[in-house]
Amino acid sequence: MATAMSTSCRRQVVELALSARESRERPDFLKRALDAFGALVSFDSAVFTDAEPGQPLTTVGVEPCALKFVKLCEQNFASYMPEIAPVFDAARRERGALDHEVFSADFRQKSRFYAEIVRPQRVDSVLFMLPRWQSRTLGQLRFERHSPTRFRRDDLAKALDLLPMFELALAALSVDPPSVESFAPLSPRESDIAVHVARGLTNPQIAALLGTSKFTIRNQISRIFDKTRVASRSELAAWMARRNAR
Repeated sequence: MATAMSTSCRRQVVELALSARESRERPDFLKRALDAFGALVSFDSAVFTDAEPGQPLTTVGVEPCALKFVKLCEQNFASYMPEIAPVFDAARRERGALDHEVFSADFRQKSRFYAEIVRPQRVDSVLFMLPRWQSRTLGQLRFERHSPTRFRRDDLAKALDLLPMFELALAALSVDPPSVESFAPLSPRESDIAVHVARGLTNPQIAALLGTSKFTIRNQISRIFDKTRVASRSELAAWMARRNAR
């Protein structure tokens, strides 16, 4: 599955990082993220189901008449899960899956899930991914084609190239922005970096999100340690937890 990342994919990785820096709300970022995936992998519709409780569905290209079936799936997910569990298992193993490689044509024809949810939306092919962060599932990504042209393995490979930046950005956006007062004597920029450190991000990951180099982040974290009088990333996380509890 591993391939050299194309120029177009590298461009979308950068665009996705910019979107994460500019978006303060998850829905705004998610819409832009689906567009970034669409620039790499042609699809007719896309759905992101957020693992965060209470978050709305994020969709691109889903017609109003089809949206009711998407919502029906969400409402009755537990009853469909025994049937569709294999595609989740495949996505956990390989980070993504194509439905026609997991389910036979005979299964798709006889399946209650396909009869009640998939075919009424005129969906012929699904590329499915489970974004994760530190063993926690962040949600479900589904890209759909309504034509007989199925997704191929190279489509999945392109989507998987973009997935790590999507996971990184979504994990970062799951943290509430820090207030300057909460983390004095840190500057707003240092507060942002400290939040990412506490979240478990590495220096290269923080650098990718903030548009700088890992060496700059290393130096800034050193200054943060000096200002907060801590000696490690875990001590910084504890320092921030104490500030938040005040």
